[in-house]
Amino acid sequence: MIPYGFSFNLYEARMLPEVFKIVKIEALKPILKGGGTWASLWRVMYYTRKFRYITQDQLRQIDGIDDRVSTLPKLRILCDLKYFRESSKEVFTATNEVMGLLQKVGCLTRFLPAVTEGEGGINALANTSAFIKALKVPDYYDLIFPEFTYIDPDALLVQKYGEKYKLTFLEVESEKFGWDNYLENKRDNYLKLAKDIAFYDFWKEASRILGLRIPTKQELKFNVTFVCSLKRDFGKCFNFKEQL
Repeated sequence: MIPYGFSFNLYEARMLPEVFKIVKIEALKPILKGGGTWASLWRVMYYTRKFRYITQDQLRQIDGIDDRVSTLPKLRILCDLKYFRESSKEVFTATNEVMGLLQKVGCLTRFLPAVTEGEGGINALANTSAFIKALKVPDYYDLIFPEFTYIDPDALLVQKYGEKYKLTFLEVESEKFGWDNYLENKRDNYLKLAKDIAFYDFWKEASRILGLRIPTKQELKFNVTFVCSLKRDFGKCFNFKEQL
């Protein structure tokens, strides 16, 4: 099995040209008019779904996305084909039609976010900007989006080096009323999560799917990074950064 995320480029390079010949090729051809590649179009679909909301400028910050397949007119062709929705002016989100396409071509979709009906406002786009920066951190392996009953992280960053890997929950925050209490509540919930067997059960299955070594309960650790302008001392394993 090719690990999801880390080997995405290798998977794409070997499989993409053949796969796309059998999936709505005629409907998608206008997007390639004037240049661009299927590989670049694949990335547009994949990352739009992965990051929930994205703009043309943000797509162009992702390695491997050709400007010629991410113009506003071409993104709107994807809307006409029901793969994308323009959630607000020049902000795009992927529909479940994209999910079906990703599945048809053999892409693992287990950890992609659910479809969203929101507008993609300033906070959502700030999350996307942070996620794009996460793609470029050293030893990047994957970025997934788990949810737990009492805490909904913005993302979980996986970094891998050799046989070892590091897990970092990301919380992208902007100043709001009651900010201190809000962040302290998040800290308390992460401390709770660290002792929760439900998290171990989740990661045991996730690591198997991602092609990572399954840790023991004692080995499983994580960090939390708050991406915001606030600085607080929340103790070991909690970090505050203005940007990744």
